[in-house]
Amino acid sequence: MDANEVAAAYAQSLTDTVSVTAGGVTAAVRARIVGYQPQELVSGIVQGDRKAVLLVADLTAGGITLPLRKGDSLTWVDGGATLKMTGQGKSEPRRIGAVSVAVDWQVRGG
Repeated sequence: MDANEVAAAYAQSLTDTVSVTAGGVTAAVRARIVGYQPQELVSGIVQGDRKAVLLVADLTAGGITLPLRKGDSLTWVDGGATLKMTGQGKSEPRRIGAVSVAVDWQVRGG
């Protein structure tokens, strides 16, 4: 599978749409928002934090410069509730070879 095929597979699995704001730019991005498992609550990850998996193609098409950083924000509508979350650190890429297809980003708030 090449990077384009993996990116297409990610796009199908990312079923949420969020609004990401970074550097004064806001873009709609396909995403999956998940909670951390208890064993993952280490190194600055606290109960209630979430992991946002974001599609790189949507971020860059919307004018967002990577990596996302602490203080950038994400807005997610979950079952009618609007959650505004703030990044807690730099986003980490998911790569196929040298191509980033998605990023993982620790977010907090709501």
